[in-house]
Amino acid sequence: TGKVIKDVAMDPDPRAMGGPAKMPLYCASGQSTKYYMPLFMGTEAYVDVFDKATLEKKHRVFVSDLGYAKGSYQFLHGTNSPDNKTLLLALNLTKEGKGTGDIDFVLVDMAALEGGKFKEIKRATLKGAPGKTITFRESFSADGKLIYQSAGDRLWVIDAATLALVDEKMMPEGVQNHDALPTPDGKLALLTVRNLTEACDATGKPIMKDGDKAQITDGTVMLYDAAAKKLLNKTTSTCFACHKDMGIGDKNAVLCGLDANWKK
Repeated sequence: TGKVIKDVAMDPDPRAMGGPAKMPLYCASGQSTKYYMPLFMGTEAYVDVFDKATLEKKHRVFVSDLGYAKGSYQFLHGTNSPDNKTLLLALNLTKEGKGTGDIDFVLVDMAALEGGKFKEIKRATLKGAPGKTITFRESFSADGKLIYQSAGDRLWVIDAATLALVDEKMMPEGVQNHDALPTPDGKLALLTVRNLTEACDATGKPIMKDGDKAQITDGTVMLYDAAAKKLLNKTTSTCFACHKDMGIGDKNAVLCGLDANWKK
């Protein structure tokens, strides 16, 4: 119906403020049968545990409990497995304030997290390119066997049991992957990406800047063929395709996550 049943404000944590002008930012989240778990993606990162029925916050669990000191990582994302027994955490590692391209994946027990504690099941590190490989949102396959991880300049397909890399596909130049959602049958994955496109004015004419055509960021979707392990590089615009006809073809569009109500 779209009716708001209950609206509860998230309380900022002093450890995660980064100064009075910087407020906490949430991106990814997970859930179990009874609890909802938004993940704060900055520093210091934590997972909140909310009772779904009352929206009462039960716990706040910091990743420092897993040994991640402030300054050793930049972003935290994650999601739950389909059976709600585990929660996957993905942390972008840093050195001297800069991203190394190395990503730690940590699988934790859901029941323990519901009780306010991290219980580590498995941990692994995948290596990427400094400043380019940045993990964002991810999804498990419907059978819980694979993890589809957006990683900025690439897509990772990961074995959910071992956290070993199954497949890696590089994004085309100028494209950044921000989410990956497999179809229920596991044959395809839908990716949200940000890519550069030529800006236009209200009349549809290209905008020139310093003698060249100005570029903006467009939000688009693309497909990964899981059976063939092939990335289909053709993208479909979900933002600029409409913006250019609305007189705002000079504005950046920042696409992030996606969800789907799959219908045959």
